[in-house]
Amino acid sequence: MADDQVFIEAFRQVAAGAHPVKVVSTANPKFARAFNAMVKGLRERDRIRDTFGRYMTQQVSDAILKGDVKLGGEEREVSILIAEITNFAELARSRKPQSLVRLVNGYLAPIIDCVLAYDGVVDHLHHGREVSVIWGAPVKDARAPAKAVACAKAIEQAFAKLKVRIAIGVASGSVVTGNIGAPARMEYTAVGTTVLLAERLKEEARARRIGVLVSETTAKAAAEDFAFGLETLKGLKAFSVKAASPTR
Repeated sequence: MADDQVFIEAFRQVAAGAHPVKVVSTANPKFARAFNAMVKGLRERDRIRDTFGRYMTQQVSDAILKGDVKLGGEEREVSILIAEITNFAELARSRKPQSLVRLVNGYLAPIIDCVLAYDGVVDHLHHGREVSVIWGAPVKDARAPAKAVACAKAIEQAFAKLKVRIAIGVASGSVVTGNIGAPARMEYTAVGTTVLLAERLKEEARARRIGVLVSETTAKAAAEDFAFGLETLKGLKAFSVKAASPTR
């Protein structure tokens, strides 16, 4: 096949969304190298998009890939959800490794489905039993508190059907988001007192066997969408989610 036909066919494959094998041209070696470099970049872009797509919505992953999102440290207003399978140790005990992996994936799947349905971004997966999720970063979201509460209730309902105990804490407020870690291993995450509050609310929910507890700031922000009940906790105002608001 002539060089021009090789390039025409290769470009057709790229236009169709495929990544052709390496193009070799003796007549146009510089053009071939440039084309191959382009294809390599497209392949890497799609790999990254596929990776992002497992943990966040297409809107968020596209914004990151387009460079619309700052991955350096910045202060953001967010909502944080932390969910833990409270009887995980009991469920995992005496299982073989392959069986345990299937168990973990089976429990994480409905959580991730709920997160993506409500535009959340998975921040961490902790040892197969705990998940933290963020709304409002890296893409701003004015409805972050309401979405976080809706997601929490959806997760709670999904696990009730599975007859698995889960505890969820939701907090809203300022955090610092960005790439955190060592040069050899960085990850996009959030740090700050709001994250710690979500963790405490999750622990209180676990201790009291309340499915979902949210912070006062979250309850106020989502009051038009949900009805809340004040829970008496030492040194902390927390709210359980009673139901979706009749005015919703």
